[in-house]
Amino acid sequence: KIFFFIFEQGKDKLVPLKEVADVRFGIKTGANEFFYLKEVADVRRGFTTGANEFFYLTQAEINRWKIEKEFLQPIIFTLKEVNGYVLNKDKLKYRVVICNKEKKRLKGKNILKYIRWGEENNFHKRPTCNSRKPWYSLGKGWHYAPLIFPAKVGERMPVILNDSVFEDKKLYGITPRQKENIQLTGAILNSTYTRMMIEFTCRQLTGSQAIADIDVAVVEDLYIPDFKKISEKEIERLETTYKKLCKTDCLSIFKELGARKPSEVSLSKVKPDRRELDKIIMGEILGLTDEEQLEVYHAVVDLVSSRIEKAKSVEKNNNFVEGIDIIFAGKDAVSELKKQKI
Repeated sequence: KIFFFIFEQGKDKLVPLKEVADVRFGIKTGANEFFYLKEVADVRRGFTTGANEFFYLTQAEINRWKIEKEFLQPIIFTLKEVNGYVLNKDKLKYRVVICNKEKKRLKGKNILKYIRWGEENNFHKRPTCNSRKPWYSLGKGWHYAPLIFPAKVGERMPVILNDSVFEDKKLYGITPRQKENIQLTGAILNSTYTRMMIEFTCRQLTGSQAIADIDVAVVEDLYIPDFKKISEKEIERLETTYKKLCKTDCLSIFKELGARKPSEVSLSKVKPDRRELDKIIMGEILGLTDEEQLEVYHAVVDLVSSRIEKAKSVEKNNNFVEGIDIIFAGKDAVSELKKQKI
């Protein structure tokens, strides 16, 4: 009810996100094994160098790839790498190979040796790579998106304030049309109102995964408060509150709202910085009463917990066949199956 009530109540106050910001897919490399590198420390020799996580390289190979820093940029691969609402690039474990120069301009560079190794392993023949010229170039003019939005969501859903870091295809880059609206956009996208809208419109992945899949069209069509109808005073207070929220960790939505069941929800249990942000967005800007804001919290807890319970029921049903638990380990499994003559 609250979802449709907000649309009816605020139909003149809401606009799709795509009207005020550009939403894009993150980087699709076509060959993560080649493009994504991870720093590995060699304790015996006491130095750190770039090494490929997906291929188990020998020490000789690791020593060979001392790719120049100018061709390695930090990249966020998963939300698990970020605890809060602000991205710290020093804590990211992956680097992505960014090289737009032709081979003839790379003579004497270690990156050229690495590119040739990639060709020896046929990475250049993969469809996505083969469509690029040169195949190892991820695109010229690729800019940093100031906000990063998750393409999948579990219990946490931080929209991350970005500092010069590229994002993987499992994430979306959001760039407000007006630079001065970055903080404002970040504040709104991290509100519980936005979480409800996303939970209501995204789709749950099949099977036992308690994860919701957020299509890029869902993000583009996400209705947010119209910036033009927010007063300067409200914007100032919103940005100040958002900065406070950014100093905290982004926790499970159940911890943020202080409840795992709709019946446990109360305004006093909501994380203080989140509650302050929500009061401005839902109360002052959208005009919802405290009771109506409480309904938003109820809806979010209900939607997320229902998604998780549904996944658990699927997992439980898949784990039992004719009364026999097929989740075993090693000898115990063989022993049990022998007893059952299976």
